[in-house]
This record gives sequence, C-alpha cells and structure tokens, in this order.
Amino acid sequence: MAVFGAVAVATLAYLHDRPAPSRELPSRTPATPVAALLLYTRASRRMMASRAIPASTMEKKARLYAACGAPRLFAKGNLAVTRWPVSERNCAPFLFRMEDGHWRIDLARMSRIYGFGRSGGWRFRAGTPPADLAFAFTDWQFDANGHPYRR
Repeated sequence: MAVFGAVAVATLAYLHDRPAPSRELPSRTPATPVAALLLYTRASRRMMASRAIPASTMEKKARLYAACGAPRLFAKGNLAVTRWPVSERNCAPFLFRMEDGHWRIDLARMSRIYGFGRSGGWRFRAGTPPADLAFAFTDWQFDANGHPYRR
C-alpha cells in the first residue's frame, strides 16, 4: 500500500492545496479494515468490505506503480484523475471524487470502467473514457478496444 498511499496522499494534498503529511497512511489490520479507511469513497468502502486483499498482491501492485514514475494530475469540478504516461500500460489512472468535502479514491468506479489484459495493461471497457472524465484524456486517443495511445 506504500505506493498507492504515497500517490493518494500526494494527490489529495495537492487537491487540498496543503503539504502532504510525512507519515504513512494507516495500513490494513484486523482492527482497521480497508472499508474503514476514509481515503476511499463510500461506494469503494462497500465494495472492499467483503474482499480480502493479500499483502503479496498489494506489494506486487506497489512495485508496478513505483516503476511507472510520477503521475500527472487533472481535476475538474468534483472529479480528479491521476494519470501516468501512456507508455506505462500497467498503471491504470486513479480516479478521485469529492465526497463530503474531501477528495477520495473511487476504486468502485475504477473497477467498473477499466479492463485488464493478460499482460496487465489497462483499457477502458467502453472503448473511450466516460464523458465526465474526458477532460483528463484530451491528449490521448483510444483504439477500438479502449487501449490508450498518444495523439
């Protein structure tokens, strides 16, 4: 969770226009389930409440995202997208939503709009970004299967 946490904290701090905290985000333990962490939207917490995520899976994802470098942030209204270069196919964009006055990661929506291939590369299931997220992808195009590429 370290890389996810670092990206989330940096993005949330930028969106809130204040310095990022220097401490790590709370980790998942039996006493603090993922669903209780307010970093996520309500829908995401509901989705994760019944799912156990092995530490090895999180460590693998953290290593993948660490290799993708620094993301760019795009924000419009109550939505924000943290996006890596189009060449970093294994790092799907993070979606954020303003909820209850706080920016929160929307994993529930991410799970609905992204698909992943055998190699781990992400794509938009519908072929293009949803209309309300198009602002973050104006410099990209998408093939018939929803895979991004540079214009």
